Amino acid sequence: MAINYADYFKPDQQVKGVVTLTDGTFLTVNGQIKKMSKDLLTLELFGTSSSRNQSVDVGNGVDLAITTPWSTYRCKGVVAQDQQQRDIIVRLVGQVHDKQKREYFRQDVVLSFSFSIPKQQTLALLKAEWSVARATTRALPSPDMKQGNLVKWQNMTNLDQMQVNLSADGMSFLNANYIAPKTLLFIYLFLPHPIPQVIPIVAELLRCKEIPITRLNKSNYSCAIQMRLIHEKDREAIVSFLFAEQRRQRKISEGVAL
Repeated sequence: MAINYADYFKPDQQVKGVVTLTDGTFLTVNGQIKKMSKDLLTLELFGTSSSRNQSVDVGNGVDLAITTPWSTYRCKGVVAQDQQQRDIIVRLVGQVHDKQKREYFRQDVVLSFSFSIPKQQTLALLKAEWSVARATTRALPSPDMKQGNLVKWQNMTNLDQMQVNLSADGMSFLNANYIAPKTLLFIYLFLPHPIPQVIPIVAELLRCKEIPITRLNKSNYSCAIQMRLIHEKDREAIVSFLFAEQRRQRKISEGVAL
């Protein structure tokens, strides 16, 4: 399956890289993505990295890396055209390696969400359905929410909140039924603030551990999922929500009126 490099490398992002020069030496470069078109990345160099007396030639190998609040993306490439002043055009090749930060900020929050288990359990085939779902959610009005509970959105009504442990990469929650690990879930996550919004996610279930409730003679299951398909802007929205929720909870604990 072809890689959509634009999902990872976007205009205005800052990039660090190393160019392997023709003579076998290395040139460290720092810059900003000026343009991204299919597999061609135009990198505008910063400062002294563009003015050294070292020649960058077509065909030189390049290792690029960008860092977001939650991941570091790395990819290899080759210089595709002669250097134009501060610009280097790189043709990206191969896989994008995503090293997610284990220091991901996690927070216990209360929110509404729904999930279903799609019949199709292949991530590549679910991507088309997920893309349509995201386009649809962006075109629709914001969900009707009251005090964090979902009142109505499409055919969903009166969806209560529940406590989850949420990060920009995954979530854990209690569920009444067992779900086999590695099952793919289609999730709609409803963020109540700053602006109510719906985030469609395809996630993989990592763990499902039984928690017996002796007094009720039944069990709940502690489920942990990792997000496999989520738009980067939606991931940013989750991070913003988590920090806003942290500030809100701190004010409550300090007795500050909201």
